Amino acid sequence: KLAKANKGKIAGAVETAAKRLQIDHLLQRKPAELSGGQRQRVAIGRAIVRNPKAFLFDEPLSNLDTGLRNHLRIELLQLHRQLGVTSLYVTHDQIEAMTLADRILLLSTEGVEQIGTPEELFEFPENIYTAKFIGTPTINLLDAPMVRERWAGQGEGWKLPDAAETVGFRPRRAQLADRGHVRGEISLIERLGDTGYVHITVEGKEEPIVVTARSFDFDEGDTVGIELDMDYLLYFDADGNRMKTAENEARLQ
Repeated sequence: KLAKANKGKIAGAVETAAKRLQIDHLLQRKPAELSGGQRQRVAIGRAIVRNPKAFLFDEPLSNLDTGLRNHLRIELLQLHRQLGVTSLYVTHDQIEAMTLADRILLLSTEGVEQIGTPEELFEFPENIYTAKFIGTPTINLLDAPMVRERWAGQGEGWKLPDAAETVGFRPRRAQLADRGHVRGEISLIERLGDTGYVHITVEGKEEPIVVTARSFDFDEGDTVGIELDMDYLLYFDADGNRMKTAENEARLQ
């Protein structure tokens, strides 16, 4: 009506958008009679009927319960692929960012930390801020001087760059072993069905190391080794920026 479109065009646009969003059976209801998820669909429908060149989503799922949020996230992804319209999506939820985005712009109070694909931010974070922010559980970080003093000289395959101050690795890039590159005591086991996370306390490190586990042939209190996938280690300099290594650069290609 605001665009002074004729009634036939209005009816066709509303019907098409409503069917796409699966709310065509709700068109006769008043706003107060709609649930939170239905109201979100209506808001998206109001944008669709205008045939915009771009969509701006400002935390559209933040006020919904977990189940509905997960459901609508999938619907938004399918809708984006159907419409093929550029979308700028603002969110504090990294799961939404990682599953919906083609490219992510990660902001902090200091400004832009990194721009890249979800895989690039996860596997090749440009700094410690990005490395810690992306991923659940968060990345494991070791003090490089401690690694050199306690483990690197034992012939376990460490290849620390001279200027490295911090070593990082994702929980899925490590596994429990009899010996391993690092040793510690299991402080907590999180079981998540057929997988889970094992928290390991290492002497001299305040935060536990978290390792993804696919079997549970151990108990809390056991001393275990942590075998690392050395090709996936990340090294950070004194300023917290990721250092380039031959292994990482090869994977980045």
